[in-house]
Amino acid sequence: MMVVLVGLLLGPLWGTAATLLFILCGIIGLPVFSGGTGGFARIMGPTGGFIIGYAFATLLSGFIAHRPALEKKDKIIILILAAVAGFVIMYVPGVIHFMRVTSKTFGQTMKLCVIPYIPGDVAKMVVCVVISIALRKTCAQFIFKDEIEAELEQSEN
Repeated sequence: MMVVLVGLLLGPLWGTAATLLFILCGIIGLPVFSGGTGGFARIMGPTGGFIIGYAFATLLSGFIAHRPALEKKDKIIILILAAVAGFVIMYVPGVIHFMRVTSKTFGQTMKLCVIPYIPGDVAKMVVCVVISIALRKTCAQFIFKDEIEAELEQSEN
């Protein structure tokens, strides 16, 4: 959920940078992955493709939602679309990698790795959208303050 939320709150560039830093921390051994694990072996294991999918999820959700801005009112439908797309794209490398590592069929992989998680992911999408609606203006105001001021100054000239 957090990788999609980061995309919604920080946009594609900063959101993806944050997610890649998270993945790198896990690869070098910090216990940031599920179950308090880390290390390169997690990326090479059956669920490693989902971890790689985190970066794609952040990038796509951030690209669709765009960086937050003070002067624009966020369209809820765009945020919903960004969250859904982020969750869906996260599954693509995960399913492919799982099938390759475990020699399972597509159907078996869907039954094991996708279908059981859909209800929880739908709930997480709703939470992502609600939180992003509440925080995008704050992110624009404080995180992107310098960039916004530079844009305003440039438009005045």
